[in-house]
Amino acid sequence: LLAAAAAAAEQHTSFSIEFRVPAPDGSLRWIHGTGRALYDAEGRPQRVIGLNTDITARKAAEDALVRAKAAAEAAQREAERASAAKSDFLATMSHEIRTPLNGVLGYADLLVDELEPGTVARLHAERIRGAGSSLLTVVNDVLDFSKIEAGQVELAAEPFGLDAVTDQAVAIMRAGAELKGLRLIVETEPGLPERVVGDADRLRQVLLNLLNNAVKFTAAGSVTLSVSRVPGPADEAAQLRFAVRDTGIGIPAEKHGHLFKRFSQMDGTIQREYGGTGLGLAISKQLVELMGGAIGLESAVGAGSTFWFSLPLAVAEPADAPVSAAEGEVRPARGRRLLLVEDVALNRELALAVLHDAGHRVDAASSGPEAIAAVQAERYDLVLMDVQMPGMDGLAATRAIRALPHPCASVPIIAMTASVLPQQVAAFREAGMNDHIGKPFKRAALYAMIDRWTPQELPVPAVTGTLDLSTYREVAAVVGPARMRQLLATLAKELGERFGAEGVLPEREQLAHDAHAMISASGVLGFTEFAMLCREVELACEERRSYAAILGRLHVMRRAVMDEIALLRAA
Repeated sequence: LLAAAAAAAEQHTSFSIEFRVPAPDGSLRWIHGTGRALYDAEGRPQRVIGLNTDITARKAAEDALVRAKAAAEAAQREAERASAAKSDFLATMSHEIRTPLNGVLGYADLLVDELEPGTVARLHAERIRGAGSSLLTVVNDVLDFSKIEAGQVELAAEPFGLDAVTDQAVAIMRAGAELKGLRLIVETEPGLPERVVGDADRLRQVLLNLLNNAVKFTAAGSVTLSVSRVPGPADEAAQLRFAVRDTGIGIPAEKHGHLFKRFSQMDGTIQREYGGTGLGLAISKQLVELMGGAIGLESAVGAGSTFWFSLPLAVAEPADAPVSAAEGEVRPARGRRLLLVEDVALNRELALAVLHDAGHRVDAASSGPEAIAAVQAERYDLVLMDVQMPGMDGLAATRAIRALPHPCASVPIIAMTASVLPQQVAAFREAGMNDHIGKPFKRAALYAMIDRWTPQELPVPAVTGTLDLSTYREVAAVVGPARMRQLLATLAKELGERFGAEGVLPEREQLAHDAHAMISASGVLGFTEFAMLCREVELACEERRSYAAILGRLHVMRRAVMDEIALLRAA
């Protein structure tokens, strides 16, 4: 009535209002009233006509919607707080565990190298290193899974050599397999693409997860990695199938559906006997699916297991052909001039020992201001910068260096830190850092990082008759010069001890064993022709054919390979 009177008094032609009225049962009803005033010839209001509609149900629905929206917003805020708390916890856990673990693993690694093989002290040091590595695996698994769940994994799409990735994964697992007396076999289908486009690091991670599980759960027999091509249209990406087959304990059919779930293992005795987080297969599944593939298994109790995955990988252009001797000559290797910025004395001493061991010349600074002064006073090839330091941290020091009106402003700066979550890495790059290496670091990874940001070709021998330079350089770029020389020395030692003396026919079984061991060991470093010849020798032994003639060829090529290794190590 008030609305109608107001409309009439103010000469409004219509009105609309919502109001509540009591119902006979004592409840309140919501009414939506609409109407208009009618006027006489002199413009005086005579009466009002209109309609009242009961909108109680609509108002109740609107109130429920408002409450639901408020509850959803509160839940979202709570989820965001929980996510932030989880990220903070993971960041703190990563840093607080990785920092002391860096010292444990680093010094254990140095100690193993300093002790004589076969001694009790060496055995104890190796066990310390192994236990530390197991702990690091747990930390990495948890962080990896958290990054995948948060959608923070970015996949690379770069050309890489398919054989190089599979050979590297097998080479890493070979020592563990041989300790258990297992044969580690690689089978590749003829006609596979030489190079493909994808994320080589993530592919290698999945292969290592599957190979590690196979070796862990196989007491005797063999582990086989096979790579084949799934038939499909020629104009589409290559659909490749990777399978890891073992002769281990096998898995009951009713357990298959649980294995790719997080924190899932066959039963509690598995974790007690073999260790692990139960995250490896879950991580592998999510990585494979992120790369557009599928993963599965075939297994039965007592019959071993086959874990397989397929990936669509675009075929890349073949790598450059091996260059001539003149093109292969490069300047000798040299140690780099480095600045190490680290406030913790133990970590500083460890890093200095590792860097000096590789022939680098290193200055040390223990704070951000010291680092800024050092880069202005001396020309460095690279700066290794700790992030969490009291006062001026590594990020602030990097920003200050980048802002200097001095040539040192462009020096490569690598974050050397236990903080490795994606948002932390993004902050490093935003501050002007070029890259990062996590603590605990592996010596080979640290050397490779330094090589990556201070480009320098590894020396190549003047004669490269048996060496595939593209494969050699690809592996060298990953492991670095110092580790490459160690691998070459190991291969030379193996070649000197295997296949027996020239002119003497070894036992067929022993020759097959030696040839098999050298297929991957020589092929992964670029001696692919020799690796193929070793495969021929192994087949001849397995098929009970005469092997005297092919063994003679192998001895000739073995001498050539050992000569080239000597040139590589001396250059």
